[in-house]
Amino acid sequence: MQPRPRRSAFDAVEALAASCNFWFATMARRLGAAGLLAALRGFGLSAQLAPSVEQAGLQSLGLAHVTASPWTLALAYDKLLRSGPPAPIGNGLRAVVERGTGQRALSDRVFIAGKTGTAAANAPVRASAGSPAGRIVKRNRARHRPSER
Repeated sequence: MQPRPRRSAFDAVEALAASCNFWFATMARRLGAAGLLAALRGFGLSAQLAPSVEQAGLQSLGLAHVTASPWTLALAYDKLLRSGPPAPIGNGLRAVVERGTGQRALSDRVFIAGKTGTAAANAPVRASAGSPAGRIVKRNRARHRPSER
């Protein structure tokens, strides 16, 4: 029996397209709680210092210690696109629509890029320290589906 080939690591583009929570939690771990807090606040989000690595993982997903309105998130993405390398970020946001979690928004008439996500108040979550990123396990996950027009 041959060993299974290792799965290649996601880059930022594929992590955005797939809405990969593990990737974002891993990046939060690399930044550390203070670095993540500075980044979130730098993009205009209201955030508090996460008390642990596991909580920073949740924070990177918008599930703990951070609040934002849809307008604030739009401004944060605008600032992100203007401050960083726009090609990978823009490619990632376009990949969300072309082959990722936002395919229902794809149009051949207008250019659309975006980011999908869900948030649920009081949703049961558990952060497990068993993985390098503090793997995020969500139970009773409700899927948000836009209403059909």
